[in-house]
Amino acid sequence: MAVDNCNVTDFDYNVFQGDVVPAGIANLTISEITGAALDFTEFSIGGAVFSQGGWVGGNVATEITKVVFTNNNDGTVNAAVYHTAFVVNSYMEIRLDIDRKPVQEHPPIAKGCTDPNAVNYNPLATSDDGSCFYVNDPVGSGSVLDVDHDFTVHGAEVEVPKENDPLLGGVNVSHGSNALFDVVLFDKTAGKKYDFLSGGFDDKLKSASDNRRFQEQKAEGYKNIPSELLEVNFPKVSADTEYEFYVVPKSAGTKLAAGVPSQEQPFSFIRRIDTTITLALATTSYSSNWTIASSDVSLTGRPGEQPKATSKLIWPRDVEENPLLTSSIMDGQPGYKYFTLTATFDGGGSKSASKTSDALNNNISTPSTTTGENLILPSAYLADLTTTFSANVLTVKGLFKVDKFGSYNQAYTIDIDEIITVT
Repeated sequence: MAVDNCNVTDFDYNVFQGDVVPAGIANLTISEITGAALDFTEFSIGGAVFSQGGWVGGNVATEITKVVFTNNNDGTVNAAVYHTAFVVNSYMEIRLDIDRKPVQEHPPIAKGCTDPNAVNYNPLATSDDGSCFYVNDPVGSGSVLDVDHDFTVHGAEVEVPKENDPLLGGVNVSHGSNALFDVVLFDKTAGKKYDFLSGGFDDKLKSASDNRRFQEQKAEGYKNIPSELLEVNFPKVSADTEYEFYVVPKSAGTKLAAGVPSQEQPFSFIRRIDTTITLALATTSYSSNWTIASSDVSLTGRPGEQPKATSKLIWPRDVEENPLLTSSIMDGQPGYKYFTLTATFDGGGSKSASKTSDALNNNISTPSTTTGENLILPSAYLADLTTTFSANVLTVKGLFKVDKFGSYNQAYTIDIDEIITVT
């Protein structure tokens, strides 16, 4: 598939010809070729209609039932492709026509100086506008600017932690020598601003630092926060936490270059807590007749994380190389859990139960749906299942694989009612 000016990752299934791929969700990542940030509202499916929280129908393969576009945390867009079960063959094609809005509807390109050797280098610029100037350029060359009279903030960025644990993040601001400004990091979730002088989100310390700076400014004039103090001691977060980062001019002459985050257009990001994906047996029709043993299938990871096995050999990809390789060997690899789930039936003397079907890969429940900005959908599947029902005890064994952790906890289930008939 191709998307205008974008790169798109491929479907990632470790399968062979003749294998059955269970119904599930394949997550694709869309990124701008230039590195510019994308927004999920830019994308749609050709000929489709928006329904059920995503795009349904249109120019897609018959195996695809819905496509949902969401923002990732890094300027890319995730395309969650919902599909039915299908058999892999040598000539099949999974067609997916992703449309992007015309170029004129895209966010404007950030223009500025893109030369790192220039005085006014802007690390956030994506297009050079010819404004670069250099200290040692000869007078009259057309690229000379008196650095002592530069009042512009050319760029500002904060290092965003990928973990929810405590981490030190750097802040980089490139500016002219006469630019007067303040740097703000605002925890929107807690309603607190970061104090660069004391190194924390403490209201009392922040107030004391602001008062001290105010008194110094009355006597000596405004001074920027020293560059050596421009770093953030990010604390551990126990809930998803939203931040805003921006620069505030502190003199009439100070200007912010294009692309520099301002109070009106801040740089926003979210630090997310780890989420958990579980699997268990479940029943709705005869819940009073079943005693379901507790499940130990529980995997935890960062939202958006796509765990990959670290072993050299991976089931089923490398079975031909090593016939002794089984799905149970994958147990404990990142994202993998070989499980045994059991449930006991008690008919109370009036009901009986019998197995009518083995558990199938597509018997896994669909992820719960929710809405929200920058939402990441979870994805998981079942493989290599075996089912027995003896002495009123149902046992289901198999491999559970998490493809992607979502923004929220997800409890997957295998429906007993699709395996056992009660009369």
